[in-house]
Amino acid sequence: MKSKKYLSAAWLALALSTVAHAQAPPNLPVVAAPDQLLGQAGGVRYYDQYWLPLTGPAGAYGYDVYRHLDSLNLKWRRRRYVQASGRLVLEQYFASEVPGASSGLEGPGREWYESGQLREEIFYHNHYLAGTLRTFYPNGRLRLNQINYLGGVVACYDSTGRARQDCPEYYVHALSKKKHLAVTKLPDLVQQHYPALLPAGYAAPAGTAPVYYAFRIDSAGTVRDARLLTATTPPLAAAILQAIAQLPAFEPALLEGQPIDKIVEGRAVVKNGQ
Repeated sequence: MKSKKYLSAAWLALALSTVAHAQAPPNLPVVAAPDQLLGQAGGVRYYDQYWLPLTGPAGAYGYDVYRHLDSLNLKWRRRRYVQASGRLVLEQYFASEVPGASSGLEGPGREWYESGQLREEIFYHNHYLAGTLRTFYPNGRLRLNQINYLGGVVACYDSTGRARQDCPEYYVHALSKKKHLAVTKLPDLVQQHYPALLPAGYAAPAGTAPVYYAFRIDSAGTVRDARLLTATTPPLAAAILQAIAQLPAFEPALLEGQPIDKIVEGRAVVKNGQ
């Protein structure tokens, strides 16, 4: 078993290697979707004020800088910055071939408030919480100290260090109100429904690439701000956006008991004859 190896000196060195600020994104290619990082040494990805992906820097609130590592069983490091201040607000590592929100998280992760105060520090193995999760209030006071092992909670303590009988859910996934549909299944629904929304007789050009898209489920559970991240024909674009607009209503995701935005990304694979 590997549990105690996660907090080795090598991991600690990675966790403490963060720079406080960045002047500007480095000279790396701009990517709109994570798959565009394949074969690259790194990339820059831009976001709006909800951290919903954009296709480029115009109107960006913040950005991610991805670096290919391929060392210590890690393949990628992501650092997230606020555009205006250059302040670092997130650092994560990935063991997957392409870094993504739904797979590959590995090793230490930290997040900061925009003031610079640490908001949380966490450790992942195979995308599961492993080791200690600590969260902090904006004034720096400890909020939660939770011990995890391979995705399960072993013990947790409140801000005074006292053990809690019932460990609160750190994160609750958004869930559809009627069908109890998980967020991870939404791209499947879009894939299933968009062909029926294409104009009669529409045929996609030969060699049409997958169409990447993103949207957010806001803190009230409403699907908002759907956008395509890669270009395609107008009829196909309209059908994909319409399929997203028809998704069911949701109960919002919760972080430490508070409703938050949930960013959803997917791709529509165009089959022959569509």
